[in-house]
Amino acid sequence: MLFLTIALCLKTYVTFLGFDVLCQPKSIRNSIFPYLFMLLVSIGLAQSLFYLQAHAVLSLIVSIGDILLITLFYRCSLTQRLLFSLAIIIITSVAEFLSALVLNVLNISMTYFFTNVENTYTVIQVLLTSVIFFMLISFIRVTKERKGLLSKNILLVFYPICSLCILTLLMWAIFRNGSETVSYALCFIIIILVFISNLLLINIINHTIDSELDKQRNQFLEKTIETQRLHQADMLQSQNEIRRIRHDLNASLSHLSGLIKAGKLAECNDLISTLTHTVTEQDYLALTGYPGLDAVLSTKIRNAKNKGILINTLITLPEQENNQIDELDLSFICANILDNAIEATEHCAITDPAITFKISFDAKLKTLYITCQNPTINESLTKTTKADQRNHGFGLSTIRQIAKGYGGTVNCQIEDGWFLIVVGMPE
Repeated sequence: MLFLTIALCLKTYVTFLGFDVLCQPKSIRNSIFPYLFMLLVSIGLAQSLFYLQAHAVLSLIVSIGDILLITLFYRCSLTQRLLFSLAIIIITSVAEFLSALVLNVLNISMTYFFTNVENTYTVIQVLLTSVIFFMLISFIRVTKERKGLLSKNILLVFYPICSLCILTLLMWAIFRNGSETVSYALCFIIIILVFISNLLLINIINHTIDSELDKQRNQFLEKTIETQRLHQADMLQSQNEIRRIRHDLNASLSHLSGLIKAGKLAECNDLISTLTHTVTEQDYLALTGYPGLDAVLSTKIRNAKNKGILINTLITLPEQENNQIDELDLSFICANILDNAIEATEHCAITDPAITFKISFDAKLKTLYITCQNPTINESLTKTTKADQRNHGFGLSTIRQIAKGYGGTVNCQIEDGWFLIVVGMPE
């Protein structure tokens, strides 16, 4: 009974991990309630299997009900709950099939045990199913997030696979060379240890990735401070230039009037062009009301202009004190998006290259949207024009991590030679 309860707890925990990959958890997901739910569900299922000998169909219905209840710990619509639950059920079914296949290959069946044969076999299969389920979830997570660090990607998938192979060999050796009682205990302990080691590895990798993200944020903060200082100097210079233009405006207009009266149209055009150029030199400065973001956007717009790339911006932001999204996170996302857009546009052999960059706030949905569209020579999202292909995808994965922290999403697509990214972050 105890072993069966522990096995079912592990399976329920892996189910939570599966939903963590598929959808956005609520704040209650990080509390003690999910663990109490795991314990109660596991005890209930163990009771029904151990004492009541529940019918297989009834057990299946209860399991599906538990999966649907787990979705209550996540932010998703009713349709999404049903779809994600169906996905988890399919993944679980695949894991159960593979575990049964492994046990069959090892020639381990219910008839192998002398006492409590059904429950003994059930515990072993549930534990093995949990390990395989965890392996499948790890693979899906790597495929979905594409964190950009190849060595960690390999570990996230390769280690569970190796664990399963080692586990299979150990089970085969134990059940062939020991008594049934000893074999059962050793098998249970080994599966638990393998499962825990996999969890520890995933946590270590996640901690490493979080540390890398924090390191990037700190480096970006240092650059932002320097950029903001330079931006303030630019703003001061611009203000002085505007004062000078205002001071000279009357004299320029009087001079222009004299040129018109004298019929010197060519000189009139030259003077107008000079005045227009003087004013438009200030257009690259972004004025969003967010000093740090202004500095970042102005730097990116200036860099693009130096490379012959025009960035068309349309920015509508709520007042800074009313915005729950940290300005540093907002600046980090915009900087990464524009860096990628400028680099991709550079490789496009087109005349008058331009990037469209928008930041808007939907008051009804209370969601901030960042949209960027740029030309690209890539035909799929997996290809890259970056020189540093080893870290390809890490910037995008960092954007996903930040957006995920606000319960947001990141969507990308390529169509007709244009790359589009949309970041949505609810407040």
